[in-house]
Amino acid sequence: GAPSAARARLRDERELIEASRQGDLDQVRKLLARGVPASARDFRGWSAILYASLAGRTEIVKELLQHGAKPDEANDLGGTPLMAAASGDRVEIIAGLLSLSVDVNARDRDGMTALTFAAANGNLRSVALLLDAGADIEHRDERSFTPLMAAAFGGYSEVVNHLLLHGANPDAVGRGGVTARSLAEERRFGDVVNTLDQWKRTSAASPAKPGEAPGPP
Repeated sequence: GAPSAARARLRDERELIEASRQGDLDQVRKLLARGVPASARDFRGWSAILYASLAGRTEIVKELLQHGAKPDEANDLGGTPLMAAASGDRVEIIAGLLSLSVDVNARDRDGMTALTFAAANGNLRSVALLLDAGADIEHRDERSFTPLMAAAFGGYSEVVNHLLLHGANPDAVGRGGVTARSLAEERRFGDVVNTLDQWKRTSAASPAKPGEAPGPP
């Protein structure tokens, strides 16, 4: 009857989500061929493509997209596959999603973008890819953090340096008067403090030409 059919459908959807998360491509293909919707979501609103993007399951992401999964489908908190891939530094998946013209500056309920997630997790390759795709380098999340502040807060000096090279403002001030430097100093990330201080010294010594970011080439 109808209740047992509904239970079977839910079971199949759960299996698709789990297979996508675990990287079981054969099982994903079997379930999709059986007609399980590629847009299946769990109780948190997480879809199969979100789990696959976070876990770096590139082939499964492709398979789900071919069967109708939406590349920009958000969960209940506004998280997108691009944000999930950026959190896990899944550059192949990021590149594939960007090729489908997803919004690189989409934000979740906390105001975070894919670039904020990449910076906050110290994912340099993802940061570079997202910046090349036009990510807003001065975007503010609900905490009023810029991506530079998020990277400084996490202690990721290489990401801080890359953002500075691409024109991030080291003097941006967040709620409560915080800056990238004050966040790094408070959390005792000396290498980030040094990177920011060195940048300011170099910038002062060699002013930028019009249209260029200040500091080292």
